[in-house]
Amino acid sequence: MKKLYFLLLGDPMQPKGFVLLCCGIFVFLCGVFGFLLYYLSLIFEHNSFSEIVLRQKEKDSIYGTSLNENIFGYKLALINQHKPDIIALGGSRVLQFRQEYFNAPFINAGNAMNNLLEGEAFLKAMLTTHKPKLVILGVTLWHFNEAFPNLASLPYHKINGTNITSQKLLTIAKMTLLGELFYPRYLFDNSFIPSPYLTLDSLGLNAINNSRGFLPDGSYVYGDVFQNKPAHDAHFIDTLQRIEQGNGRFEYATTFDTTRVQDFLRILALLKTNDIDVVLFVPPVAPSIYAAMHTKGDKYRYIDKLFLEFDRLGLKVFNYHNPAVLNNDDCEFLDGFHGGDTFYARILRDMASNEPILAHYVKDDILQEIITKSSGKAFAKTSIAPYPEQDFLQLGCKK
Repeated sequence: MKKLYFLLLGDPMQPKGFVLLCCGIFVFLCGVFGFLLYYLSLIFEHNSFSEIVLRQKEKDSIYGTSLNENIFGYKLALINQHKPDIIALGGSRVLQFRQEYFNAPFINAGNAMNNLLEGEAFLKAMLTTHKPKLVILGVTLWHFNEAFPNLASLPYHKINGTNITSQKLLTIAKMTLLGELFYPRYLFDNSFIPSPYLTLDSLGLNAINNSRGFLPDGSYVYGDVFQNKPAHDAHFIDTLQRIEQGNGRFEYATTFDTTRVQDFLRILALLKTNDIDVVLFVPPVAPSIYAAMHTKGDKYRYIDKLFLEFDRLGLKVFNYHNPAVLNNDDCEFLDGFHGGDTFYARILRDMASNEPILAHYVKDDILQEIITKSSGKAFAKTSIAPYPEQDFLQLGCKK
């Protein structure tokens, strides 16, 4: 072997041999890297968002990435492909509205508006290619808190699904070491990619490994609800800690930021200018979390002042911040500030019963069936999951 090495590359201690050695290593690494990118494209972790959306449309796939987190770009691709009449727009707390709740084409653009300026940027980008008839807009209270970031352009907006970054390479290395990256069988057949808890074709490593991701309508499925182990926010410990420390979206403030209100009004003006109807709602926190926030007295005074400002401006905002207006059950929540399917069915049905514009598009019978059959549960889309929901928050919920 040593003689063969010297024959092919020469003495590595000599200049020519050293150069050939370096070239050989470089060619080998390029080959490995090219093979790895090819494999990642087969499991839809190195693909354009338009490719991903087309596969979802063809196969009814779930998409959950571990390497290319740009929901802003992905949701624009969804809207460009489907041209929906209705969109839901907001942060992660609008993600439980689903297509089957509506009688017209719908896309959930949740997580594309993680602050007010980003929401405005998303709408402007969307309007260059499509104009929906109705926007259901989630009004996130901490977006009006000056302690919360408010940026139109964010670093992840540059991710297009196929670019290479240092973070992407580090994540690839980490997942390789943990055995969460490479599944040789998909080199030969990727026509259907399973995941642990769902019956759907699964695109991206978060979907493949954890059954977490976006459905073809842009709504989200949390595989955590099927795991027989404590979720990250079990007993709401994480959210309660945020409230105690005044951080992580629960920053204290005695008054709202008036410039944020102007940002919000500019979003509404943009919708009005384009003849798009809008329904505004404030997403809920879990009952126990609402109670914990209430014990802080004036530390969250900005919220009450903001509601008064909405009234002063004559805005019709459906307010579910206190979930007791619909149901006082922690078990219908995914964590301390994300309601599940059943609670969002309650929200949509309540809004539709009080807003004729929305009532025209909503399937009331479907919503009522979900509320009846899935009361006390966070997950209602049982057609895609053969496993029962667990008491993942360890609240003593009977699932």
